[in-house]
Amino acid sequence: MDNIIYLHIHRLLDAKLILLRSNIITMFDKDEIAYFARKFYDNHKHAPRLKDIQILPFSKKQVIDLFGSWSSMLRYAQLPLNRNPPLLVKCANCSRMFKKQVKEMRKSLKHFCSCACNAQYYTTGRKHTQATKDKISSSLKAHRIFAD
Repeated sequence: MDNIIYLHIHRLLDAKLILLRSNIITMFDKDEIAYFARKFYDNHKHAPRLKDIQILPFSKKQVIDLFGSWSSMLRYAQLPLNRNPPLLVKCANCSRMFKKQVKEMRKSLKHFCSCACNAQYYTTGRKHTQATKDKISSSLKAHRIFAD
């Protein structure tokens, strides 16, 4: 019985797809969009992306109206989100291993586990002139007066 119902729904959705390709705008509900997303996943071995919208039978506007976002649609269809997993990198200062997103790794050549490691790395070995030391000293003295 379930197979007959599934087959009927499958044929109905394929008929909607044929109507859509003949330039008749078709509105899909959540389950139908999820069905086509899973079908795309089975054929292409990755979840549908926004750039794949030309070959999908529904529009981005329909997805946003029904689900609120593309990611919500993928979650509803129980498909993996298209994200790169974080990679393990070594801190340039303390050599500690930590995870970092690929998009963050592209921003710089050196990777730091914290802002403190970043500051320590770039300030180590810095030479100050006597004038700079005097400015720092007077600034610290002024702050100590107001702190008391």
